[in-house]
Amino acid sequence: MKNKFEPPYVTDQPTFDPSRPGRAQLYAPADSIWLKALDKLNLALPKTMRFPHNVPQSFDLPLDIYDLPKTPRALIWKQIKMQKWPYLFSLFVSTLMRLSGICVPLILGKMLNDGLAEGFNSNFAFWFLMLVINVLVIGLAWALDQIANMNLAWRMSWWQSFNLTSRTIDRAIPMTKQVSSGNLVASTMVDSGAIADLLLFLPALTASLITMLVSGAIMLSYSIPLGLLVLLGLPAATLLVSSTAKPLRRRTDEARGALGQLNTVATDAVMGLRVLRGIGGEDKYTAHYQEASRDLTEKGMKVVVFRALMATLRAGMPALFQTTIIAVGAYMVWNGSLTAGTLLAFFGLSTYLQSSVNSIVTAAMVITGAQVAAARICQMTVVEPNLTDQATKESPSSWNAVSFQDMASGAKLHGGQITAVVCENPEVSTALVRRLARLEDGTEVQLQGGDLCGAKQVKLADLPIEGVRDAVLFSSGEAGVFAGSLRKSLLGRKAVANPPLTLPELLAWDAIERSPESEFLLLPDHQPTDWDDQLLAAIEVANANDVLTSLGGLDGRILEKGRNLSGGQRQRLALARAVAADSPVLLLSHPTSAQDANTEATIGQSLAQNRAGRTTVIATASPLLIHTVDQVLVLAEDGHALGGGTPSQFASGQVNDQALAAFARVIEQATSEVNDKPSENDYDEEVGR
Repeated sequence: MKNKFEPPYVTDQPTFDPSRPGRAQLYAPADSIWLKALDKLNLALPKTMRFPHNVPQSFDLPLDIYDLPKTPRALIWKQIKMQKWPYLFSLFVSTLMRLSGICVPLILGKMLNDGLAEGFNSNFAFWFLMLVINVLVIGLAWALDQIANMNLAWRMSWWQSFNLTSRTIDRAIPMTKQVSSGNLVASTMVDSGAIADLLLFLPALTASLITMLVSGAIMLSYSIPLGLLVLLGLPAATLLVSSTAKPLRRRTDEARGALGQLNTVATDAVMGLRVLRGIGGEDKYTAHYQEASRDLTEKGMKVVVFRALMATLRAGMPALFQTTIIAVGAYMVWNGSLTAGTLLAFFGLSTYLQSSVNSIVTAAMVITGAQVAAARICQMTVVEPNLTDQATKESPSSWNAVSFQDMASGAKLHGGQITAVVCENPEVSTALVRRLARLEDGTEVQLQGGDLCGAKQVKLADLPIEGVRDAVLFSSGEAGVFAGSLRKSLLGRKAVANPPLTLPELLAWDAIERSPESEFLLLPDHQPTDWDDQLLAAIEVANANDVLTSLGGLDGRILEKGRNLSGGQRQRLALARAVAADSPVLLLSHPTSAQDANTEATIGQSLAQNRAGRTTVIATASPLLIHTVDQVLVLAEDGHALGGGTPSQFASGQVNDQALAAFARVIEQATSEVNDKPSENDYDEEVGR
């Protein structure tokens, strides 16, 4: 097969220059694994446009996720101030281009008057030379204006997207609670571009206003009646066109909300497509999607009406105004108060005025869209983090001797033991485990024992957040699985970032990801292999050997959201990742809720052996897990602790009556659910059907 990666796509030289950070590299290394993988799949590298190295770059603006304004006006103004020099440059070349443009009809009018009066003489030649120079200036200014506009729009669009993405990751828990997934996607991808468009049109708007004033002054110098007509008529026409901006903004806001809702519905479908097929829910989902789509269509049609009205006024008002100017000018030529050359100049000036009015109307539409977009983005910027670091104490050097006292429930969990937290309402037991992990402020958990600065009790909130994260790991039974190699997924915080890719490699990666055959393609993951034995042991504990086999080893690829794994496999993979972290304190929330009885029993025994002697808290209702732990804590449905003891004490009735009765109800309910629960193989067969 012919090699698609001949120069200039590849090079033997170093592909990244440390002195030029953030610049996209146009050449890939000759031995690039991504280009070889693309060739292996018989895919072509997309063609790209080559830019000179001195083109302004889009990635040299600092990320500033902690200082994003919380109001639409402040958000837009911050971006204008950040880009003040590119904005001023764009304003200069845009104004130069438009002022040079209005010089063309003036020069042509002068040439016409001189030619009619004196013929083709030196004056005519001089004005012809001025015309040529002016046209060259227009061309140069237009080229610089395009570069400046691209720089303004692309820089700020990417800056906004990067900031919003980083802020979402930094504040993932509160962000997902307060903003729907559809709006998160739309704000990052669509709204960022809408604000960038505003920065693109602001220089054109300012330059158009300057051009209108200069044109009006020139017309006044030639003819006061025509000049007054322009200076008074154009603002009136502009105000008439702009009057539709307010209702357009309101309807655009409604349509934008409907778009976010539709994105949310689509995102939910992608996440649960296999389950939908397994339970036969495609028809119900399709009806739900069609309803959201119809709502978006109806609201979008209302936007189209006002956009069409603005477009009609944008095209019709300047044309009507231009016709009026020409009619008045023709009458003045007829009665001898105006020359033919001056009328030609007025005709040309009115043409440029029409262009200026169009720019103003377009800017009004863009401003409307940017205001709506900024308001949506500010729904994300006002989200505050769940946690504030108020550290006044040092983290203990050893956590095994540290006991946890949850003040909300009154429960005490001893260090160095495996404790099962049991409640009839699983959300209550999960809430306790989340409080122990300090996932948000406003919860009070006391620590006691160990070497906590000699104090008898220390608040968990008084310890450094980073120290708590290093020692305490929370894992949910619904934890997410990310795309990448199995090894990288299991490494968790130990995973290292992949080396930067060149532009051809990025294009190759995108083409590979889009290919259905990429699922079976093994690629180096650039992850350390020092922990492979530990990862394999964690897979054994989580009874996830079938995941290892189905993916072809630790190098096997997990697709986006783990869609090439079943629900049970994803849950066991999340458990294996938590076990592999080897944290001093492990907090698990219903880690086997999607498993059959045999799998639960195996996991319970393996987990007890692996975590023996280390603090482990499991929110669960599974009898097969409960009988393997050291201690059992029973919670009432209102969240307070009823009592606790060992599994054998509960079995022999050596605990208080309230705790025993609640425990019995949980076991009875869980046993009935286990009898009705299909095995994971049955579930996978149903999904396949």
